[in-house]
Parts: sequence; C-alpha cells; structure tokens
Amino acid sequence: MQTLGEFEISVLENLALILPLPEKVDDDKIFPDPTRKYSPEELGALLHLYGKYRDMTELEILHEYVDYALDLIKDSPRLPAMTRLITEVADLGRKGIIHIPAWIHKAWEDTVTRDTGNPTELVEPLLLLYLVNNDKAAQRKARHIINSCYRAALESETELNGRIDCLHIAVTCCDYVSRFNVRKAGEAWNDISRRIFAESYNLSPDKIFNLLEAANELAGYTPIPSDARQKLKNRLKETATPHSIAACAYSRYAALYL
Repeated sequence: MQTLGEFEISVLENLALILPLPEKVDDDKIFPDPTRKYSPEELGALLHLYGKYRDMTELEILHEYVDYALDLIKDSPRLPAMTRLITEVADLGRKGIIHIPAWIHKAWEDTVTRDTGNPTELVEPLLLLYLVNNDKAAQRKARHIINSCYRAALESETELNGRIDCLHIAVTCCDYVSRFNVRKAGEAWNDISRRIFAESYNLSPDKIFNLLEAANELAGYTPIPSDARQKLKNRLKETATPHSIAACAYSRYAALYL
C-alpha cells in the first residue's frame, strides 16, 4: 500500500475534527471507544494492527487510536509499559503514515536509556533510533541484545516466556545475528510449541502472537508444522473477548497476516 502524501494526511486530519467516529458496520474491525480507558499494551496492539490499514475506515480508526496513545504517553511517559507504545507511534511517524508531535521524539529517545528490566523491550526503539538518527551506538547495543537473545532462544533450559520473546527478537531481527542458523531457530520454535501443547502452558496473548510472528518469518525456510500454527491461532482467538482488546487485536492481525 502506498504511503499517503502530506496533503492527503492533512485533509484526513481536518476531516477527523468535524466527522464522527466511523459507524460500527464491520464486525471484523475494532472500533475506538471514547469511554474506555485503554492500557499501553492494548493501544500498542491496536496500532500494530491498524498500522497495516486496508481502507479509509481503518486509517480513520488508526488516527483515533494514535490520539488516545499520545494522550496516554503525555500523562505517563516514563512508565516501563510505555516502551512499546512509544515505539509504535514513532515508527508510524517515521513511515509517514501519521504526523506526530515533536515531543514524542524526546519521549522515544528516552526509552532507550531506561532500564525496563527486560532488554528485549529495548531492541525495537534502539533500532528505530539507528534508522532515524544513524545512531551507531544504538545499533551496537541492539546487536548485542539480539545476539544474546539468539543464544538464549536456542537453549532449552531458558524460561519459556523469556525464550519465546528471545526467539521472536532473534528471528525478526536475524540480520543482526552474527551467525544465524534458520534450521536451529526452527528447531527451537518446534521445541517450544511441543512443550506448550504437551504441558498445557497458559500463555498470554502477546506470547502466542510473538510465536506466530516468528513462525511466519521461519516458515519459508525451515519446516514449521501448519497444525501447530493453527492451534496457536485457535488459542489466541479463544482469548479474544470484549474484555481483552489486546487479544482481539493480536487475533485479528494473525488471521489477516500470519
């Protein structure tokens, strides 16, 4: 899909000021609810979904969720949970899909100096910082984390949730892995999926989604059982209820693109 020019985006932004929210006429869309207090995870998942908008209605939905995200970030910019949300907003701005205020760049750059307790959360903002500012230090730091993730993902003793996150980072950022072996990564994915189904792990929606994204990247290069992927999609769909907006967004993305 072609990126909209500045004029078209400006027109849409002006229309957004005078037009009501899109009518709820399509059950497969997750429409904004101005009465709901969205969490950072929910908005991050929704921006990830509608960043790949398929029509004008979805673009309008995206703009509304971006407004919600900006309000939330402005109120609590230093919460660890904001890292992914800030990165999603900044990346939409980098791609020219939306206009973002100048202050969001400062909030985004601050995320890379923050200790979130989970280094995998810093990879995307670090790489974005490198792409936008040509920050070689950010690139080196991201590369170090990605290679550590790759080694941890191949180790069967790594805690399961952490291993899923590490495999997702290693596979989606494999260009930064020094000696990436797609066969070994595929074996790690299959080992994780076997453990999940054999031991009935109760995974959170974001972990299931990370596994599906990793599988989507690996499937063209190494054997990834289609039945295992479908089971994960089914499990993700089961978690998608009106009370779990993030799960709904992840499930919808998986159905469309994974």
